[in-house]
Amino acid sequence: MKTNKLWLGILGVCLSFIIGLSAFTICDKVLSGNSEDNMSAKNDNEQVASENSNQEDENENNNINSNSSTANTNSNNNQYKEIDINNELVQKLWNTSGGEMILINGDDDAIIEAFYKNDRVIINNLSDEVKAILLEKKLQEIGAENSNACYNDYGCDFYYWSGNVVANTYYQIFGNYNSIQNKVIGCSHYQNDYSLYISQNCGDSVGVIGASSKLVKATQSDDQINLYQAVKFTKTNTDATQITYYKDFNKTNLTTETEEIEANYKRIFKKDNSGNYYFYSIEKL
Repeated sequence: MKTNKLWLGILGVCLSFIIGLSAFTICDKVLSGNSEDNMSAKNDNEQVASENSNQEDENENNNINSNSSTANTNSNNNQYKEIDINNELVQKLWNTSGGEMILINGDDDAIIEAFYKNDRVIINNLSDEVKAILLEKKLQEIGAENSNACYNDYGCDFYYWSGNVVANTYYQIFGNYNSIQNKVIGCSHYQNDYSLYISQNCGDSVGVIGASSKLVKATQSDDQINLYQAVKFTKTNTDATQITYYKDFNKTNLTTETEEIEANYKRIFKKDNSGNYYFYSIEKL
C-alpha cells in the first residue's frame, strides 16, 4: 500500500514536469513567432520608408530638373542673335537715333557730350535741347507740311509741322507723346499744341567733325535691339589746321582717321506694347 502511494507520488511529479515542459515549449514558440513577425513587420516598414524616401528624392530631382529646364528655356528666350546691319529696321533705328549724323565741334558739343561722356545715358532723361536735334532731323526727312508758313510777325519763311505729326514723330523716337511745348530752341518755335515752326534762315553747321560714328554690329532679342557703334572723337589745334583722332570721349587713346576700330558704344532700343522700337539708352562698352 505504501509502495503504491510512493509510485503515485512519483508519477504525479513526472506528469507535472512534463506538463510544465510542454507549456514552456509552446510559450517559446509563441514568443519566437511574435518576434519574427515583429522583425518582419519592421523590415516591411523600413522597406516602405525606403521606397517613400526614394520616391521623394526622385520627385525632388524631377522638380530640380524641371526648374532647371524652365530656367534654361527662359534664358534661351532672352538670348540675343546677331542680325544684318543692312536690315531695314536696323537702318531705320540707326537713322532715327542720329547714328549717321555729322556732329561738328563747337556747334554740336551738347549732343556729343550728352551721348558719349557718361558710361550710360537714358535718352528720355536728356534735355529738350538735345531731343530737339533728333526730332527736327526726323521731321525734316519727312518734309514740312508747309514750307512757306507765316509765323506771327516773323514773316512767312518758316517750315511748319502740325502738332499731330510732331507728337507722332516724337513717339516713334522716344516711346511717348510728351513732346516739346512752348519753347524756343535756336531757330525752332515749339507751340503749346506741339506744332512746330522752324525758320528757313538757319544755316547748316560748317566746321570740323567732332564725332563720327560707324555701325558695326546689331543684335536682337524678343523685345530689344542693340546697335554697336565705333565712335571716333577729334581735337583740333587753335587754327584748325591739324586734326587728331581718338577712340574715347576724354581724348586719351589715339587713333587715325582711317583706322578701323572696335565698337565702343551700344545704342539700345526697346519694343513697346504697340511693337514700336524706341530709343532707350546709349552705353559705353
